[in-house]
Order: sequence, then C-alpha cells, then structure tokens
Amino acid sequence: MSKQSSYLEKQYNTYFAVLRIPGDVQRYFQGKTRFSATLKTSSLSEANRLKWPYIEGWKANIELARRTRSGEVPVDVAEQAARYALWLQGHHNGPEEAKTELFGLLDETVWRDYEQRDNLFNPTHRGDTTEQEKEDTYLAYSMAIKDWTGSYVDEFLTHYEAEAKTKDEARRALKTFSERFPNLEEITRHAVEDWVEDMLESRSRPTIKKRIGFIRGYWNWCSHRKRGYFPPENPFEKDPLPPATKSKQASSQKAQSKRPAFTREDYTKFLDAARDQEMQDFIKIAAHTGCRISEIMHFKLQDVAHDRFNVEDAKSESGWREIPIHSEIKPVVERLVANSTDGFLFTGQTPNKYEKRTTRMGKRFVRLIKKVGSYKSGVGAHSFRRSLATMMLENGVEEPKAAAIIGHEIGTMTYGIYAGGISFAEKNAIIQSISYDVGSASQSPREDS
Repeated sequence: MSKQSSYLEKQYNTYFAVLRIPGDVQRYFQGKTRFSATLKTSSLSEANRLKWPYIEGWKANIELARRTRSGEVPVDVAEQAARYALWLQGHHNGPEEAKTELFGLLDETVWRDYEQRDNLFNPTHRGDTTEQEKEDTYLAYSMAIKDWTGSYVDEFLTHYEAEAKTKDEARRALKTFSERFPNLEEITRHAVEDWVEDMLESRSRPTIKKRIGFIRGYWNWCSHRKRGYFPPENPFEKDPLPPATKSKQASSQKAQSKRPAFTREDYTKFLDAARDQEMQDFIKIAAHTGCRISEIMHFKLQDVAHDRFNVEDAKSESGWREIPIHSEIKPVVERLVANSTDGFLFTGQTPNKYEKRTTRMGKRFVRLIKKVGSYKSGVGAHSFRRSLATMMLENGVEEPKAAAIIGHEIGTMTYGIYAGGISFAEKNAIIQSISYDVGSASQSPREDS
C-alpha cells in the first residue's frame, strides 16, 4: 500500500478510512478487528484530507484501551468521557442501544451491586468504589452521550480554507468557546451574549469580532452537515457583539487617521543607531520604497530587476506593482543581490512555522525604535509607507499616482475603474524626487509626539 493511500479502502467508488485493531485490545471494541468509516467521496486527494480525524481518534482509542488493559485508570473525567464516547461511536447496534448498554455496564461495575434474593434483583451501593469515583463515572457518562461542542473542530479545520496561522487562531478560538460551552445544547443566544460581555472586559473588540467569526463559521458548517444536535435557534444569526459607543468608534477612527509617520530626522537617527549592515539596509529600502515589511523580507532575486522591484504577492490586486529603485539604495540592492545565498534579497532569514520571514526583522526594528526615543503607539516599519506618501504629497504628486506606487486602491469611480495607470517613467521621476536629507522640505511628515 502506497503512503498516499494508507488507511484508505475504496468500495463501490467511495473511499473509506480504515485502521486495523491490534489483537490485544480487540475485546474492548466488541471483538472487531478493524475500524471503518465512509468518507463519502470518490476523490483520493479529498479522502486523504478527510481521513485524519478518524485515524487520530481511533489511535487514541487504542491507546486508551491499552491503558485500561494494563490497569491504568483515566487521568481525568474528560479522558474517561472520551473513552466512553469512542466506545459508543464504534458500537454496532446504533447509538441509542449503545447508550443503554453502556449505562448498564457502568451500573454493574461502578455504581451498584445486584444480589439475587427470591429471584429479584435488589440494587445496593457498591462497596469497592468510592463516592467520588461514582460521581466522576456518572459525569463522564453524561458527557459521552451528549454532543460536545468541540467534537468536530478537527474535521471542520480540514475543510477550512485559510493560511496555517489563521487556522491556528481558529483552533484557539474554538477551544476557548468549547471550554465555556462544553455541550451544544448549552449554547443559546443569551448565553453567548453573556460570554461576549465577559470578553469585553479584557479583550479588544477586533479580537472578539474575529473570534465570533471563527465560531459562526464552525456553527454554520456543523449545522449544514448535520454534525451533532443543534438548537433550533442560531445564536449567531445576529451579531452577539453589541455596537460600540460613538465615542469609542470616534476614538478608534481618530487613532487610525493619526497613525504616525517617521520624519527625516527619525530616518537619520535610525541609521546612526543601527549597529549592523543588515538593519541599515532594511531601513534604507523600507524608507525609499514604501513597501510593507512582508513584501521586503519576501523579495526573491527574480523580483528584483536592475531598475525596479516587482511586487507580486501583495495583500490586494492594487498591491501588485512595479516600484523604481531609488538611486540612493541602488548600490545596497546590487550588493544584496550579489551576496544572496538562498535566492532572497535579504538572505539567511529563518521563516517561522507559517513560512513568514518577517518576524526576526520586525522585532529587531521595534527594539531599535524604542532605543532611539519615545514614539506614539502604532509606529513600526509600516510608518515608512506613511512617510513616503507624505513626501509625495509635499512634492505635489497626484493621489492616483501616489496610490500606484504605494499599492493602495483608488477610492473614486473615475480613477479606480477607468484610469489606465501611470508609466514607469513617471513612477521613476516621482521616486527619484524623494529625499531624506534634513531640510529638504519645510514641513515634517510626523506630528510631534
């Protein structure tokens, strides 16, 4: 069996996830020799994506069975509930009969003794289990027979189309939500609104809004696919996040509009304070291109021509653009290209687990800013974009032309849809007019801190 098709079988043009049950634990699974579940697809690539939640769950169940066989008790009630739930899922007589059978089994082994007197069964409390063990076992049973809020998270995330970082954020949000509402039947609109109110005491509105978005997506996905029991009322049909007060909205908008830019004096201070060539190179390129740090640190040599940068993986369609190389940084770019050992302009950057190469440089630059002086909150490498935009405004550059260089969408119908863009020669003339020499403009881009 190839690695690609492992844990899979195809029956009547439909793939099934399968896993052999080791002989030493088969008695814990009604004597079955293997697990099997239909994936409801004829696509091999889709089946390979869908199989893993089943395989991981089955392997966890086998591990639990082995621990049971060795006499090791569950670590906590949740693990005990997981054991019961997996047992119920694998029962061949259907869920209702399985629940009845499990209750009877626990009643005999944990809760009560049955003594035969005059052919009648008279239940008495067992003496070989403690009251705490009885309570924990009943709680675990109750948990196992209910629909758990987090039961389908892994399956949902296999279908969720997003970058790895966003998927991790979604998983954390759903974990937090599942801890607050362990069972689906506990989730009501009023309960969710109370939860949101609690979060507002310690979380920002954008963070809460993002969490609600993840949870709403999970709820809709589960409801559409009939996963679990869902209450008839959809608690996310209306936004559970109360509207912000006007004062808060105004403050937020004002803060965004006042996001600070760096001055020419700042530029000089940063270069003087930078102790290594790499940081100086980054500062010069950021200041003279207005590129985002994510664009700069991901520039490949193929994106760099002798006279321009080609930005081809930006945040929006308007971000795909050509940026002329300023004469001030041309020697820097030529040196970086010549010295690259891995195909990137900034060579030797270690990507994080999301394949992002910006983390190290971003943190170093923030530390440099703090070292140089006191700045308003919100400053960072992004502030050079505002500096470049301000200098173009000082030089009388029209907004559509500035937007074409910065990579912003043009908000008006005329310029945004019908304009044909500007030539590279015009862009080059604009970029070459930018100067960070102190005194080259009468007005500084940034307001006083």
